[in-house]
Amino acid sequence: MKQKIKIVVLLIFLSAVAFVFLPTGLTQTNQVKTAGEVYKNIQVLKDMPADQLDKVMATFTGSLGVKCNFCHIPGQWEKDEKPEKQMARKMIKMVLGINKETFDGRTKVSCVTCHQGKPHPSSIPSLEQNSWQPAISQPDKEVLPTVDQILDKYITALGGKKAIEKVKTRILKGSRIGADGIAVPEEVYQKAPDKIFVVTTYPQNAFSTSYNGTQVWAWSSEGERKIANDDSEQFKREGQFFQPTKIKEIYKEIIVTGTDKINNKDVFVVRAISDKGTHEQLFFDKQTGLLVRRFVLFQIIIGMYPYQVDYSDYKAFDGVQVPLMIQWSIPGRIWGRKITEVKQNTAIDDAKFNQPPTKN
Repeated sequence: MKQKIKIVVLLIFLSAVAFVFLPTGLTQTNQVKTAGEVYKNIQVLKDMPADQLDKVMATFTGSLGVKCNFCHIPGQWEKDEKPEKQMARKMIKMVLGINKETFDGRTKVSCVTCHQGKPHPSSIPSLEQNSWQPAISQPDKEVLPTVDQILDKYITALGGKKAIEKVKTRILKGSRIGADGIAVPEEVYQKAPDKIFVVTTYPQNAFSTSYNGTQVWAWSSEGERKIANDDSEQFKREGQFFQPTKIKEIYKEIIVTGTDKINNKDVFVVRAISDKGTHEQLFFDKQTGLLVRRFVLFQIIIGMYPYQVDYSDYKAFDGVQVPLMIQWSIPGRIWGRKITEVKQNTAIDDAKFNQPPTKN
């Protein structure tokens, strides 16, 4: 029973954090072990880096619109009793084979190519479109603003450069709303320019993550946990965006690529590439100028892994707009943070953002 509870808590945690933790023994800087070395009964993907397994499994569930128990027996993940797991192995081999033989190893085809969010892909063409209808003439292209114009409007919308830079610390309190809809207490501590500490408290465990401006640490009540490099980078980004006046310093390339719609509102789309080569998109509301979405793509063994952060319900505190609702999305899982209390320029000791003492 204790083992079952522990597994449930772990699964909730994976849905609660803005990144996926690695198993013990994988480090941020050391060579990552293979999935076959770390996990039991990995057959097709045994040579894959172990730090990709959680993302790959999330991609499977999101692509098919299912939960883990579609292929696995909860608590006995290595067992092969379910025929769906055997079929999944065949499908993985098929996808890897198509990409290798047809696309020279590039991941052009993935599970979602055929499944499109359904457990069983359809082989019947759609009858809902008429290709013989004459094409609708397109309106003239809109003249796009420059990156500086979009970012300047964003800074103004938040309250202006002077007001933003007066805020040296911020403490946020509220709830982490898990993928299962259950809310648990969460606190966020930020300090200029980019330090951040987040603690999420579950009934039987507390999970914390911190970035001290140099390194990311993650730990639970049971001790330190290791995280993958790309997950670490995204947590850093949460801290870096504490000072939005420095967005251009975060990326080595940033350009305006077009327009789109989010929740029926027009947005400008800005493509940004970090110094580590991570491709991101920033979406700014055309009317308000506020940042409403950040979208990231990671390359994994079976294709591209999407990671999305949505910002909404902005409210002003000390003249600076703060999003009181943040929602994270990965394949097959959505969770959020609802903020109910905001304090700014309260003293925070730098030690809060450093690695905690190792337990004896």
